[in-house]
Amino acid sequence: MSDETELYIQRKQTAVNFGLFALEATLKALETKATPDAPTTHPRTREGRTQNAAILTFLQAGNPLTSLEALDRFGCNRLAARVADLREAGHPIEAQMVTLPNGKRVAQYRYGGPTND
Repeated sequence: MSDETELYIQRKQTAVNFGLFALEATLKALETKATPDAPTTHPRTREGRTQNAAILTFLQAGNPLTSLEALDRFGCNRLAARVADLREAGHPIEAQMVTLPNGKRVAQYRYGGPTND
C-alpha cells in the first residue's frame, strides 16, 4: 500500500472516530435531559450552584427577574433558556413584558405568574 493510501485510510478512520464520539456525546446529553426529579447539568453561578437552581430560588422568593439582572446576579447570558429548562421541569414561571426607564421593552419573569403591581 502506498503512503498516500495509508494516509487516506488514517484520515477516514479519524473522521469515523470523531463522528462516533460526537454521536455518543449527543446521546449522553439526551439521556441526561432535565426532568422534574433529576438534577440539571447546566452552567454554574459564581457560587458553584447551577444557574437553574439559583434562578429558581430567586424567583420562588417572589423576586422578578430580567435578563440583565440575571447576567449581573448569576452570570447567566441566556435567561430564556434557563426559564425554559425550569418550565420543562414543571415550574410555573410566567413572563411579562415591561418597559425600562430607557424605553426598552424586556421580558420580566416571575414564579407563579404575573402580578398586578
